[in-house]
Amino acid sequence: MQILPFPFMQKILLWTMLFFLLACGSTPTDIHDHASEKEIPDTADMAASGDEIHLSREQIKAMAIRFGDFSDILVDDFVEATGRMGLPPNALISVRPRGKGFIRNSGKYVEGSYVKQGTVLAEIESPEFIEMQRQYLDVSAALDFAKKDLARKEKLMQAGAGVEREYQQAQSDVLRYQATKMALAKQLRYLGIQPDEVSPVNLTDKIVLTAPKSGFITSTVLHDGMYVTPEMELLEVADSRHVHLELDVFEKDIAKVRPEQLITYTVPALGTDIYKGEVHVIGKEFSMPAKTVRIHGHMKGTRPPFIKNIFVKAKIHSGNASAKSLPEEAIVRSGDQPIVYVADTTGRDEVSFLPLRIRTGAASDGFVQVELIDPRPAGMPFVVSGTYFVQAQSQAGILEHDH
Repeated sequence: MQILPFPFMQKILLWTMLFFLLACGSTPTDIHDHASEKEIPDTADMAASGDEIHLSREQIKAMAIRFGDFSDILVDDFVEATGRMGLPPNALISVRPRGKGFIRNSGKYVEGSYVKQGTVLAEIESPEFIEMQRQYLDVSAALDFAKKDLARKEKLMQAGAGVEREYQQAQSDVLRYQATKMALAKQLRYLGIQPDEVSPVNLTDKIVLTAPKSGFITSTVLHDGMYVTPEMELLEVADSRHVHLELDVFEKDIAKVRPEQLITYTVPALGTDIYKGEVHVIGKEFSMPAKTVRIHGHMKGTRPPFIKNIFVKAKIHSGNASAKSLPEEAIVRSGDQPIVYVADTTGRDEVSFLPLRIRTGAASDGFVQVELIDPRPAGMPFVVSGTYFVQAQSQAGILEHDH
């Protein structure tokens, strides 16, 4: 080994000291100005440069960072709409009395009560019902007599007794009593009284008010003692089998809506459960004040509890194709560029992270369609939770590197 002469070593030492003094001679202001002029690279540039972030296993655990892969889920475009839970006109039934009288023995039904078809809601009491039954019995007896009288006169006619006029009158009486009896019988049936059961010892002054269809009571004024007439509406019953969605879609979105498209909807007042339906009819009337078109949708599968006209929030989906997607939490932004992070988890004590630029697509139920711009290194999973912590660490690393 060759030993350098001592004078040469002195020269090296002097040059080193001179360089150190010149470096220390720079003012703090000079250093600050130099640093302020230097551009700090954004996170997206790190994808091209290959810069990595490193975190220990303990840091990853503390930050609740989780890893995962693409999910193939239904991610499609959709139109947002609001509306209500409604009924077509023929699903609403007005319950009216079929005769005049006083209400007796009304059931304790209130708005929201469910009734089955044929359920007795109340009784209506009136002496007019007795009078109508009496008339029916009178006409029945008169008809029996008229038929027997006609039979006698028919025999006299055959014997040439010259009773032709009386025979024709007897025929007329039979026809008249038959018509009257038939009319009274129909009136009794309309009231709910069976004519065949009417007898002198079986007259009733009451008829029953029944539910014409099964459904929920949406309004009622029924109570004991009130006097009612046929034009009065006592209850309204909604046939809940025909409940549908009445949604309002804005003018700019109406071209995206077609019959049979999937509808997913929630009823905010009743919770966060998601229900399904489909577009049935697209309205033909444009609402000028709101600039919307009415959409009628049919419910499918499980339905929410029925409450007439309750508010509904819906999405009308334009497709149902699956796509590669990541959770919304996996995506962060560097400037205007969306990015995700992949991780090299092969290290024993620490994990390295690399940002990748992406393009985003449609979103649904917390997932976003993702297309990679930068290549994904083989075997590296995505950061699907805690991505903001990784990004924060990358920014801290950039600033520390620049200083």
